[in-house]
Amino acid sequence: MPTDEVVMSWVEAYRDAWVNTDTDAVVRLFAPDGTYRDNIFEEPHTGSDGIRAYCVMPAAEGPAHEAWKKVDRAGYEATLAKVPLGRFGDPERDVGRVVAFLCSDDAAYTTGMVVPVDGGST
Repeated sequence: MPTDEVVMSWVEAYRDAWVNTDTDAVVRLFAPDGTYRDNIFEEPHTGSDGIRAYCVMPAAEGPAHEAWKKVDRAGYEATLAKVPLGRFGDPERDVGRVVAFLCSDDAAYTTGMVVPVDGGST
């Protein structure tokens, strides 16, 4: 069983990968034959290629951002300062609409890409 320190280190690396829209860093956090499940009713994304193909890289406000702001206000504000729109996205209005599109028939020909929904940070 991994120690709390090991788990928190992994979680921090995962958060950093999402905040920095670094798909390669996300992939490196999983074993080569690892799985990433985004929906309990469907098969998981498997292996490095499957995990890479799945990534949607949002920068949206939520409980994790609020916790981050409390723990590391300077880091939070420094990251926010890099967002050209000057704010993190709204999970429903900004990110949700992109995810809804990707799940729709309109996106049937869209595959294997990262969609940065990050207010112009990338």
